Amino acid sequence: MKTLLLAYFMIVLPMSDHQYEYIRIINLQQKPIVAGTLNGKKVYFLLDTGSDFTLLNETETKKYGFKTVNRESDLIVNKAVGMGGTIVEFKSVYNVSISLGSTRISTTCLAYDMSLLVTIIRNRSGIEISGIIGSDVMKRYGVIIDYANKEVGLISGRKDSIVP
Repeated sequence: MKTLLLAYFMIVLPMSDHQYEYIRIINLQQKPIVAGTLNGKKVYFLLDTGSDFTLLNETETKKYGFKTVNRESDLIVNKAVGMGGTIVEFKSVYNVSISLGSTRISTTCLAYDMSLLVTIIRNRSGIEISGIIGSDVMKRYGVIIDYANKEVGLISGRKDSIVP
């Protein structure tokens, strides 16, 4: 009976051949906040499954050495509807390197002046975020948010852009 049960779980439950790296959730009051690096400097990111893309705080371009440009020809949708129905325009980001743990994140980033959001989060948590990791990165790196253990798992060494 034990062999039959073990065989059932081996067939029904898919085994992952991916290695996961786990990083600590620094704060979990509203949404998870994790430490990472932005162009080699330590920063904090808010993990937001409701955000379609990864955003950086545009006011920190000089501090972290990334560049922004507003290009109409971008293939990226650089407009969104914000709170109250206002149209928000994002800028494209270049000259940027983001890492979570030892994993270098490969994604297209956008920038926006997130000063108000940064202030609200700092007042509630004492942590100043520099950006938002969106669902684009979470899908690509197979992110697992483990609220019980206060950690985030992501596929380590991920080179391609699509998680099977």
